[in-house]
Amino acid sequence: MAGSFILPLLRDLRLPVVTALHTVLLDLDADQRWVLRELSTLSSRLVVMGERGRQMLREMYGVPDEQIDLIPTVFPICHSPTPDFYKDQFGVEGKQVLLTFGLLSPNKSIECTLRALPAIMKEFPNLVYTSSARPRPT
Repeated sequence: MAGSFILPLLRDLRLPVVTALHTVLLDLDADQRWVLRELSTLSSRLVVMGERGRQMLREMYGVPDEQIDLIPTVFPICHSPTPDFYKDQFGVEGKQVLLTFGLLSPNKSIECTLRALPAIMKEFPNLVYTSSARPRPT
């Protein structure tokens, strides 16, 4: 299986396919490796979010560099007048902010943070925990 159900759809498309890879894994089993190779063959472009992903596609999976695009997920450094510059817009001025961001998934361990919050808040009573995380699409 290993995601192979998507391959017949991609084979039938008559338009260029651009595939965004959120993560490029190091250790794939034989089925996963085959699917990734087929996916790269059927895609006009592969988009990765980090230089390491681009390197792995080239070196481990034989994808030509000119087929890979890098769109970094690194946040730019923004210089603001003070560390609290944007906090008033979100109603957390004067607070310490703990933030979770990205897609929600079992490996994010947010439940560990939630269980630890009472003890953390005893130590840091001025803390606010917030999240920009969204549920992972199913």
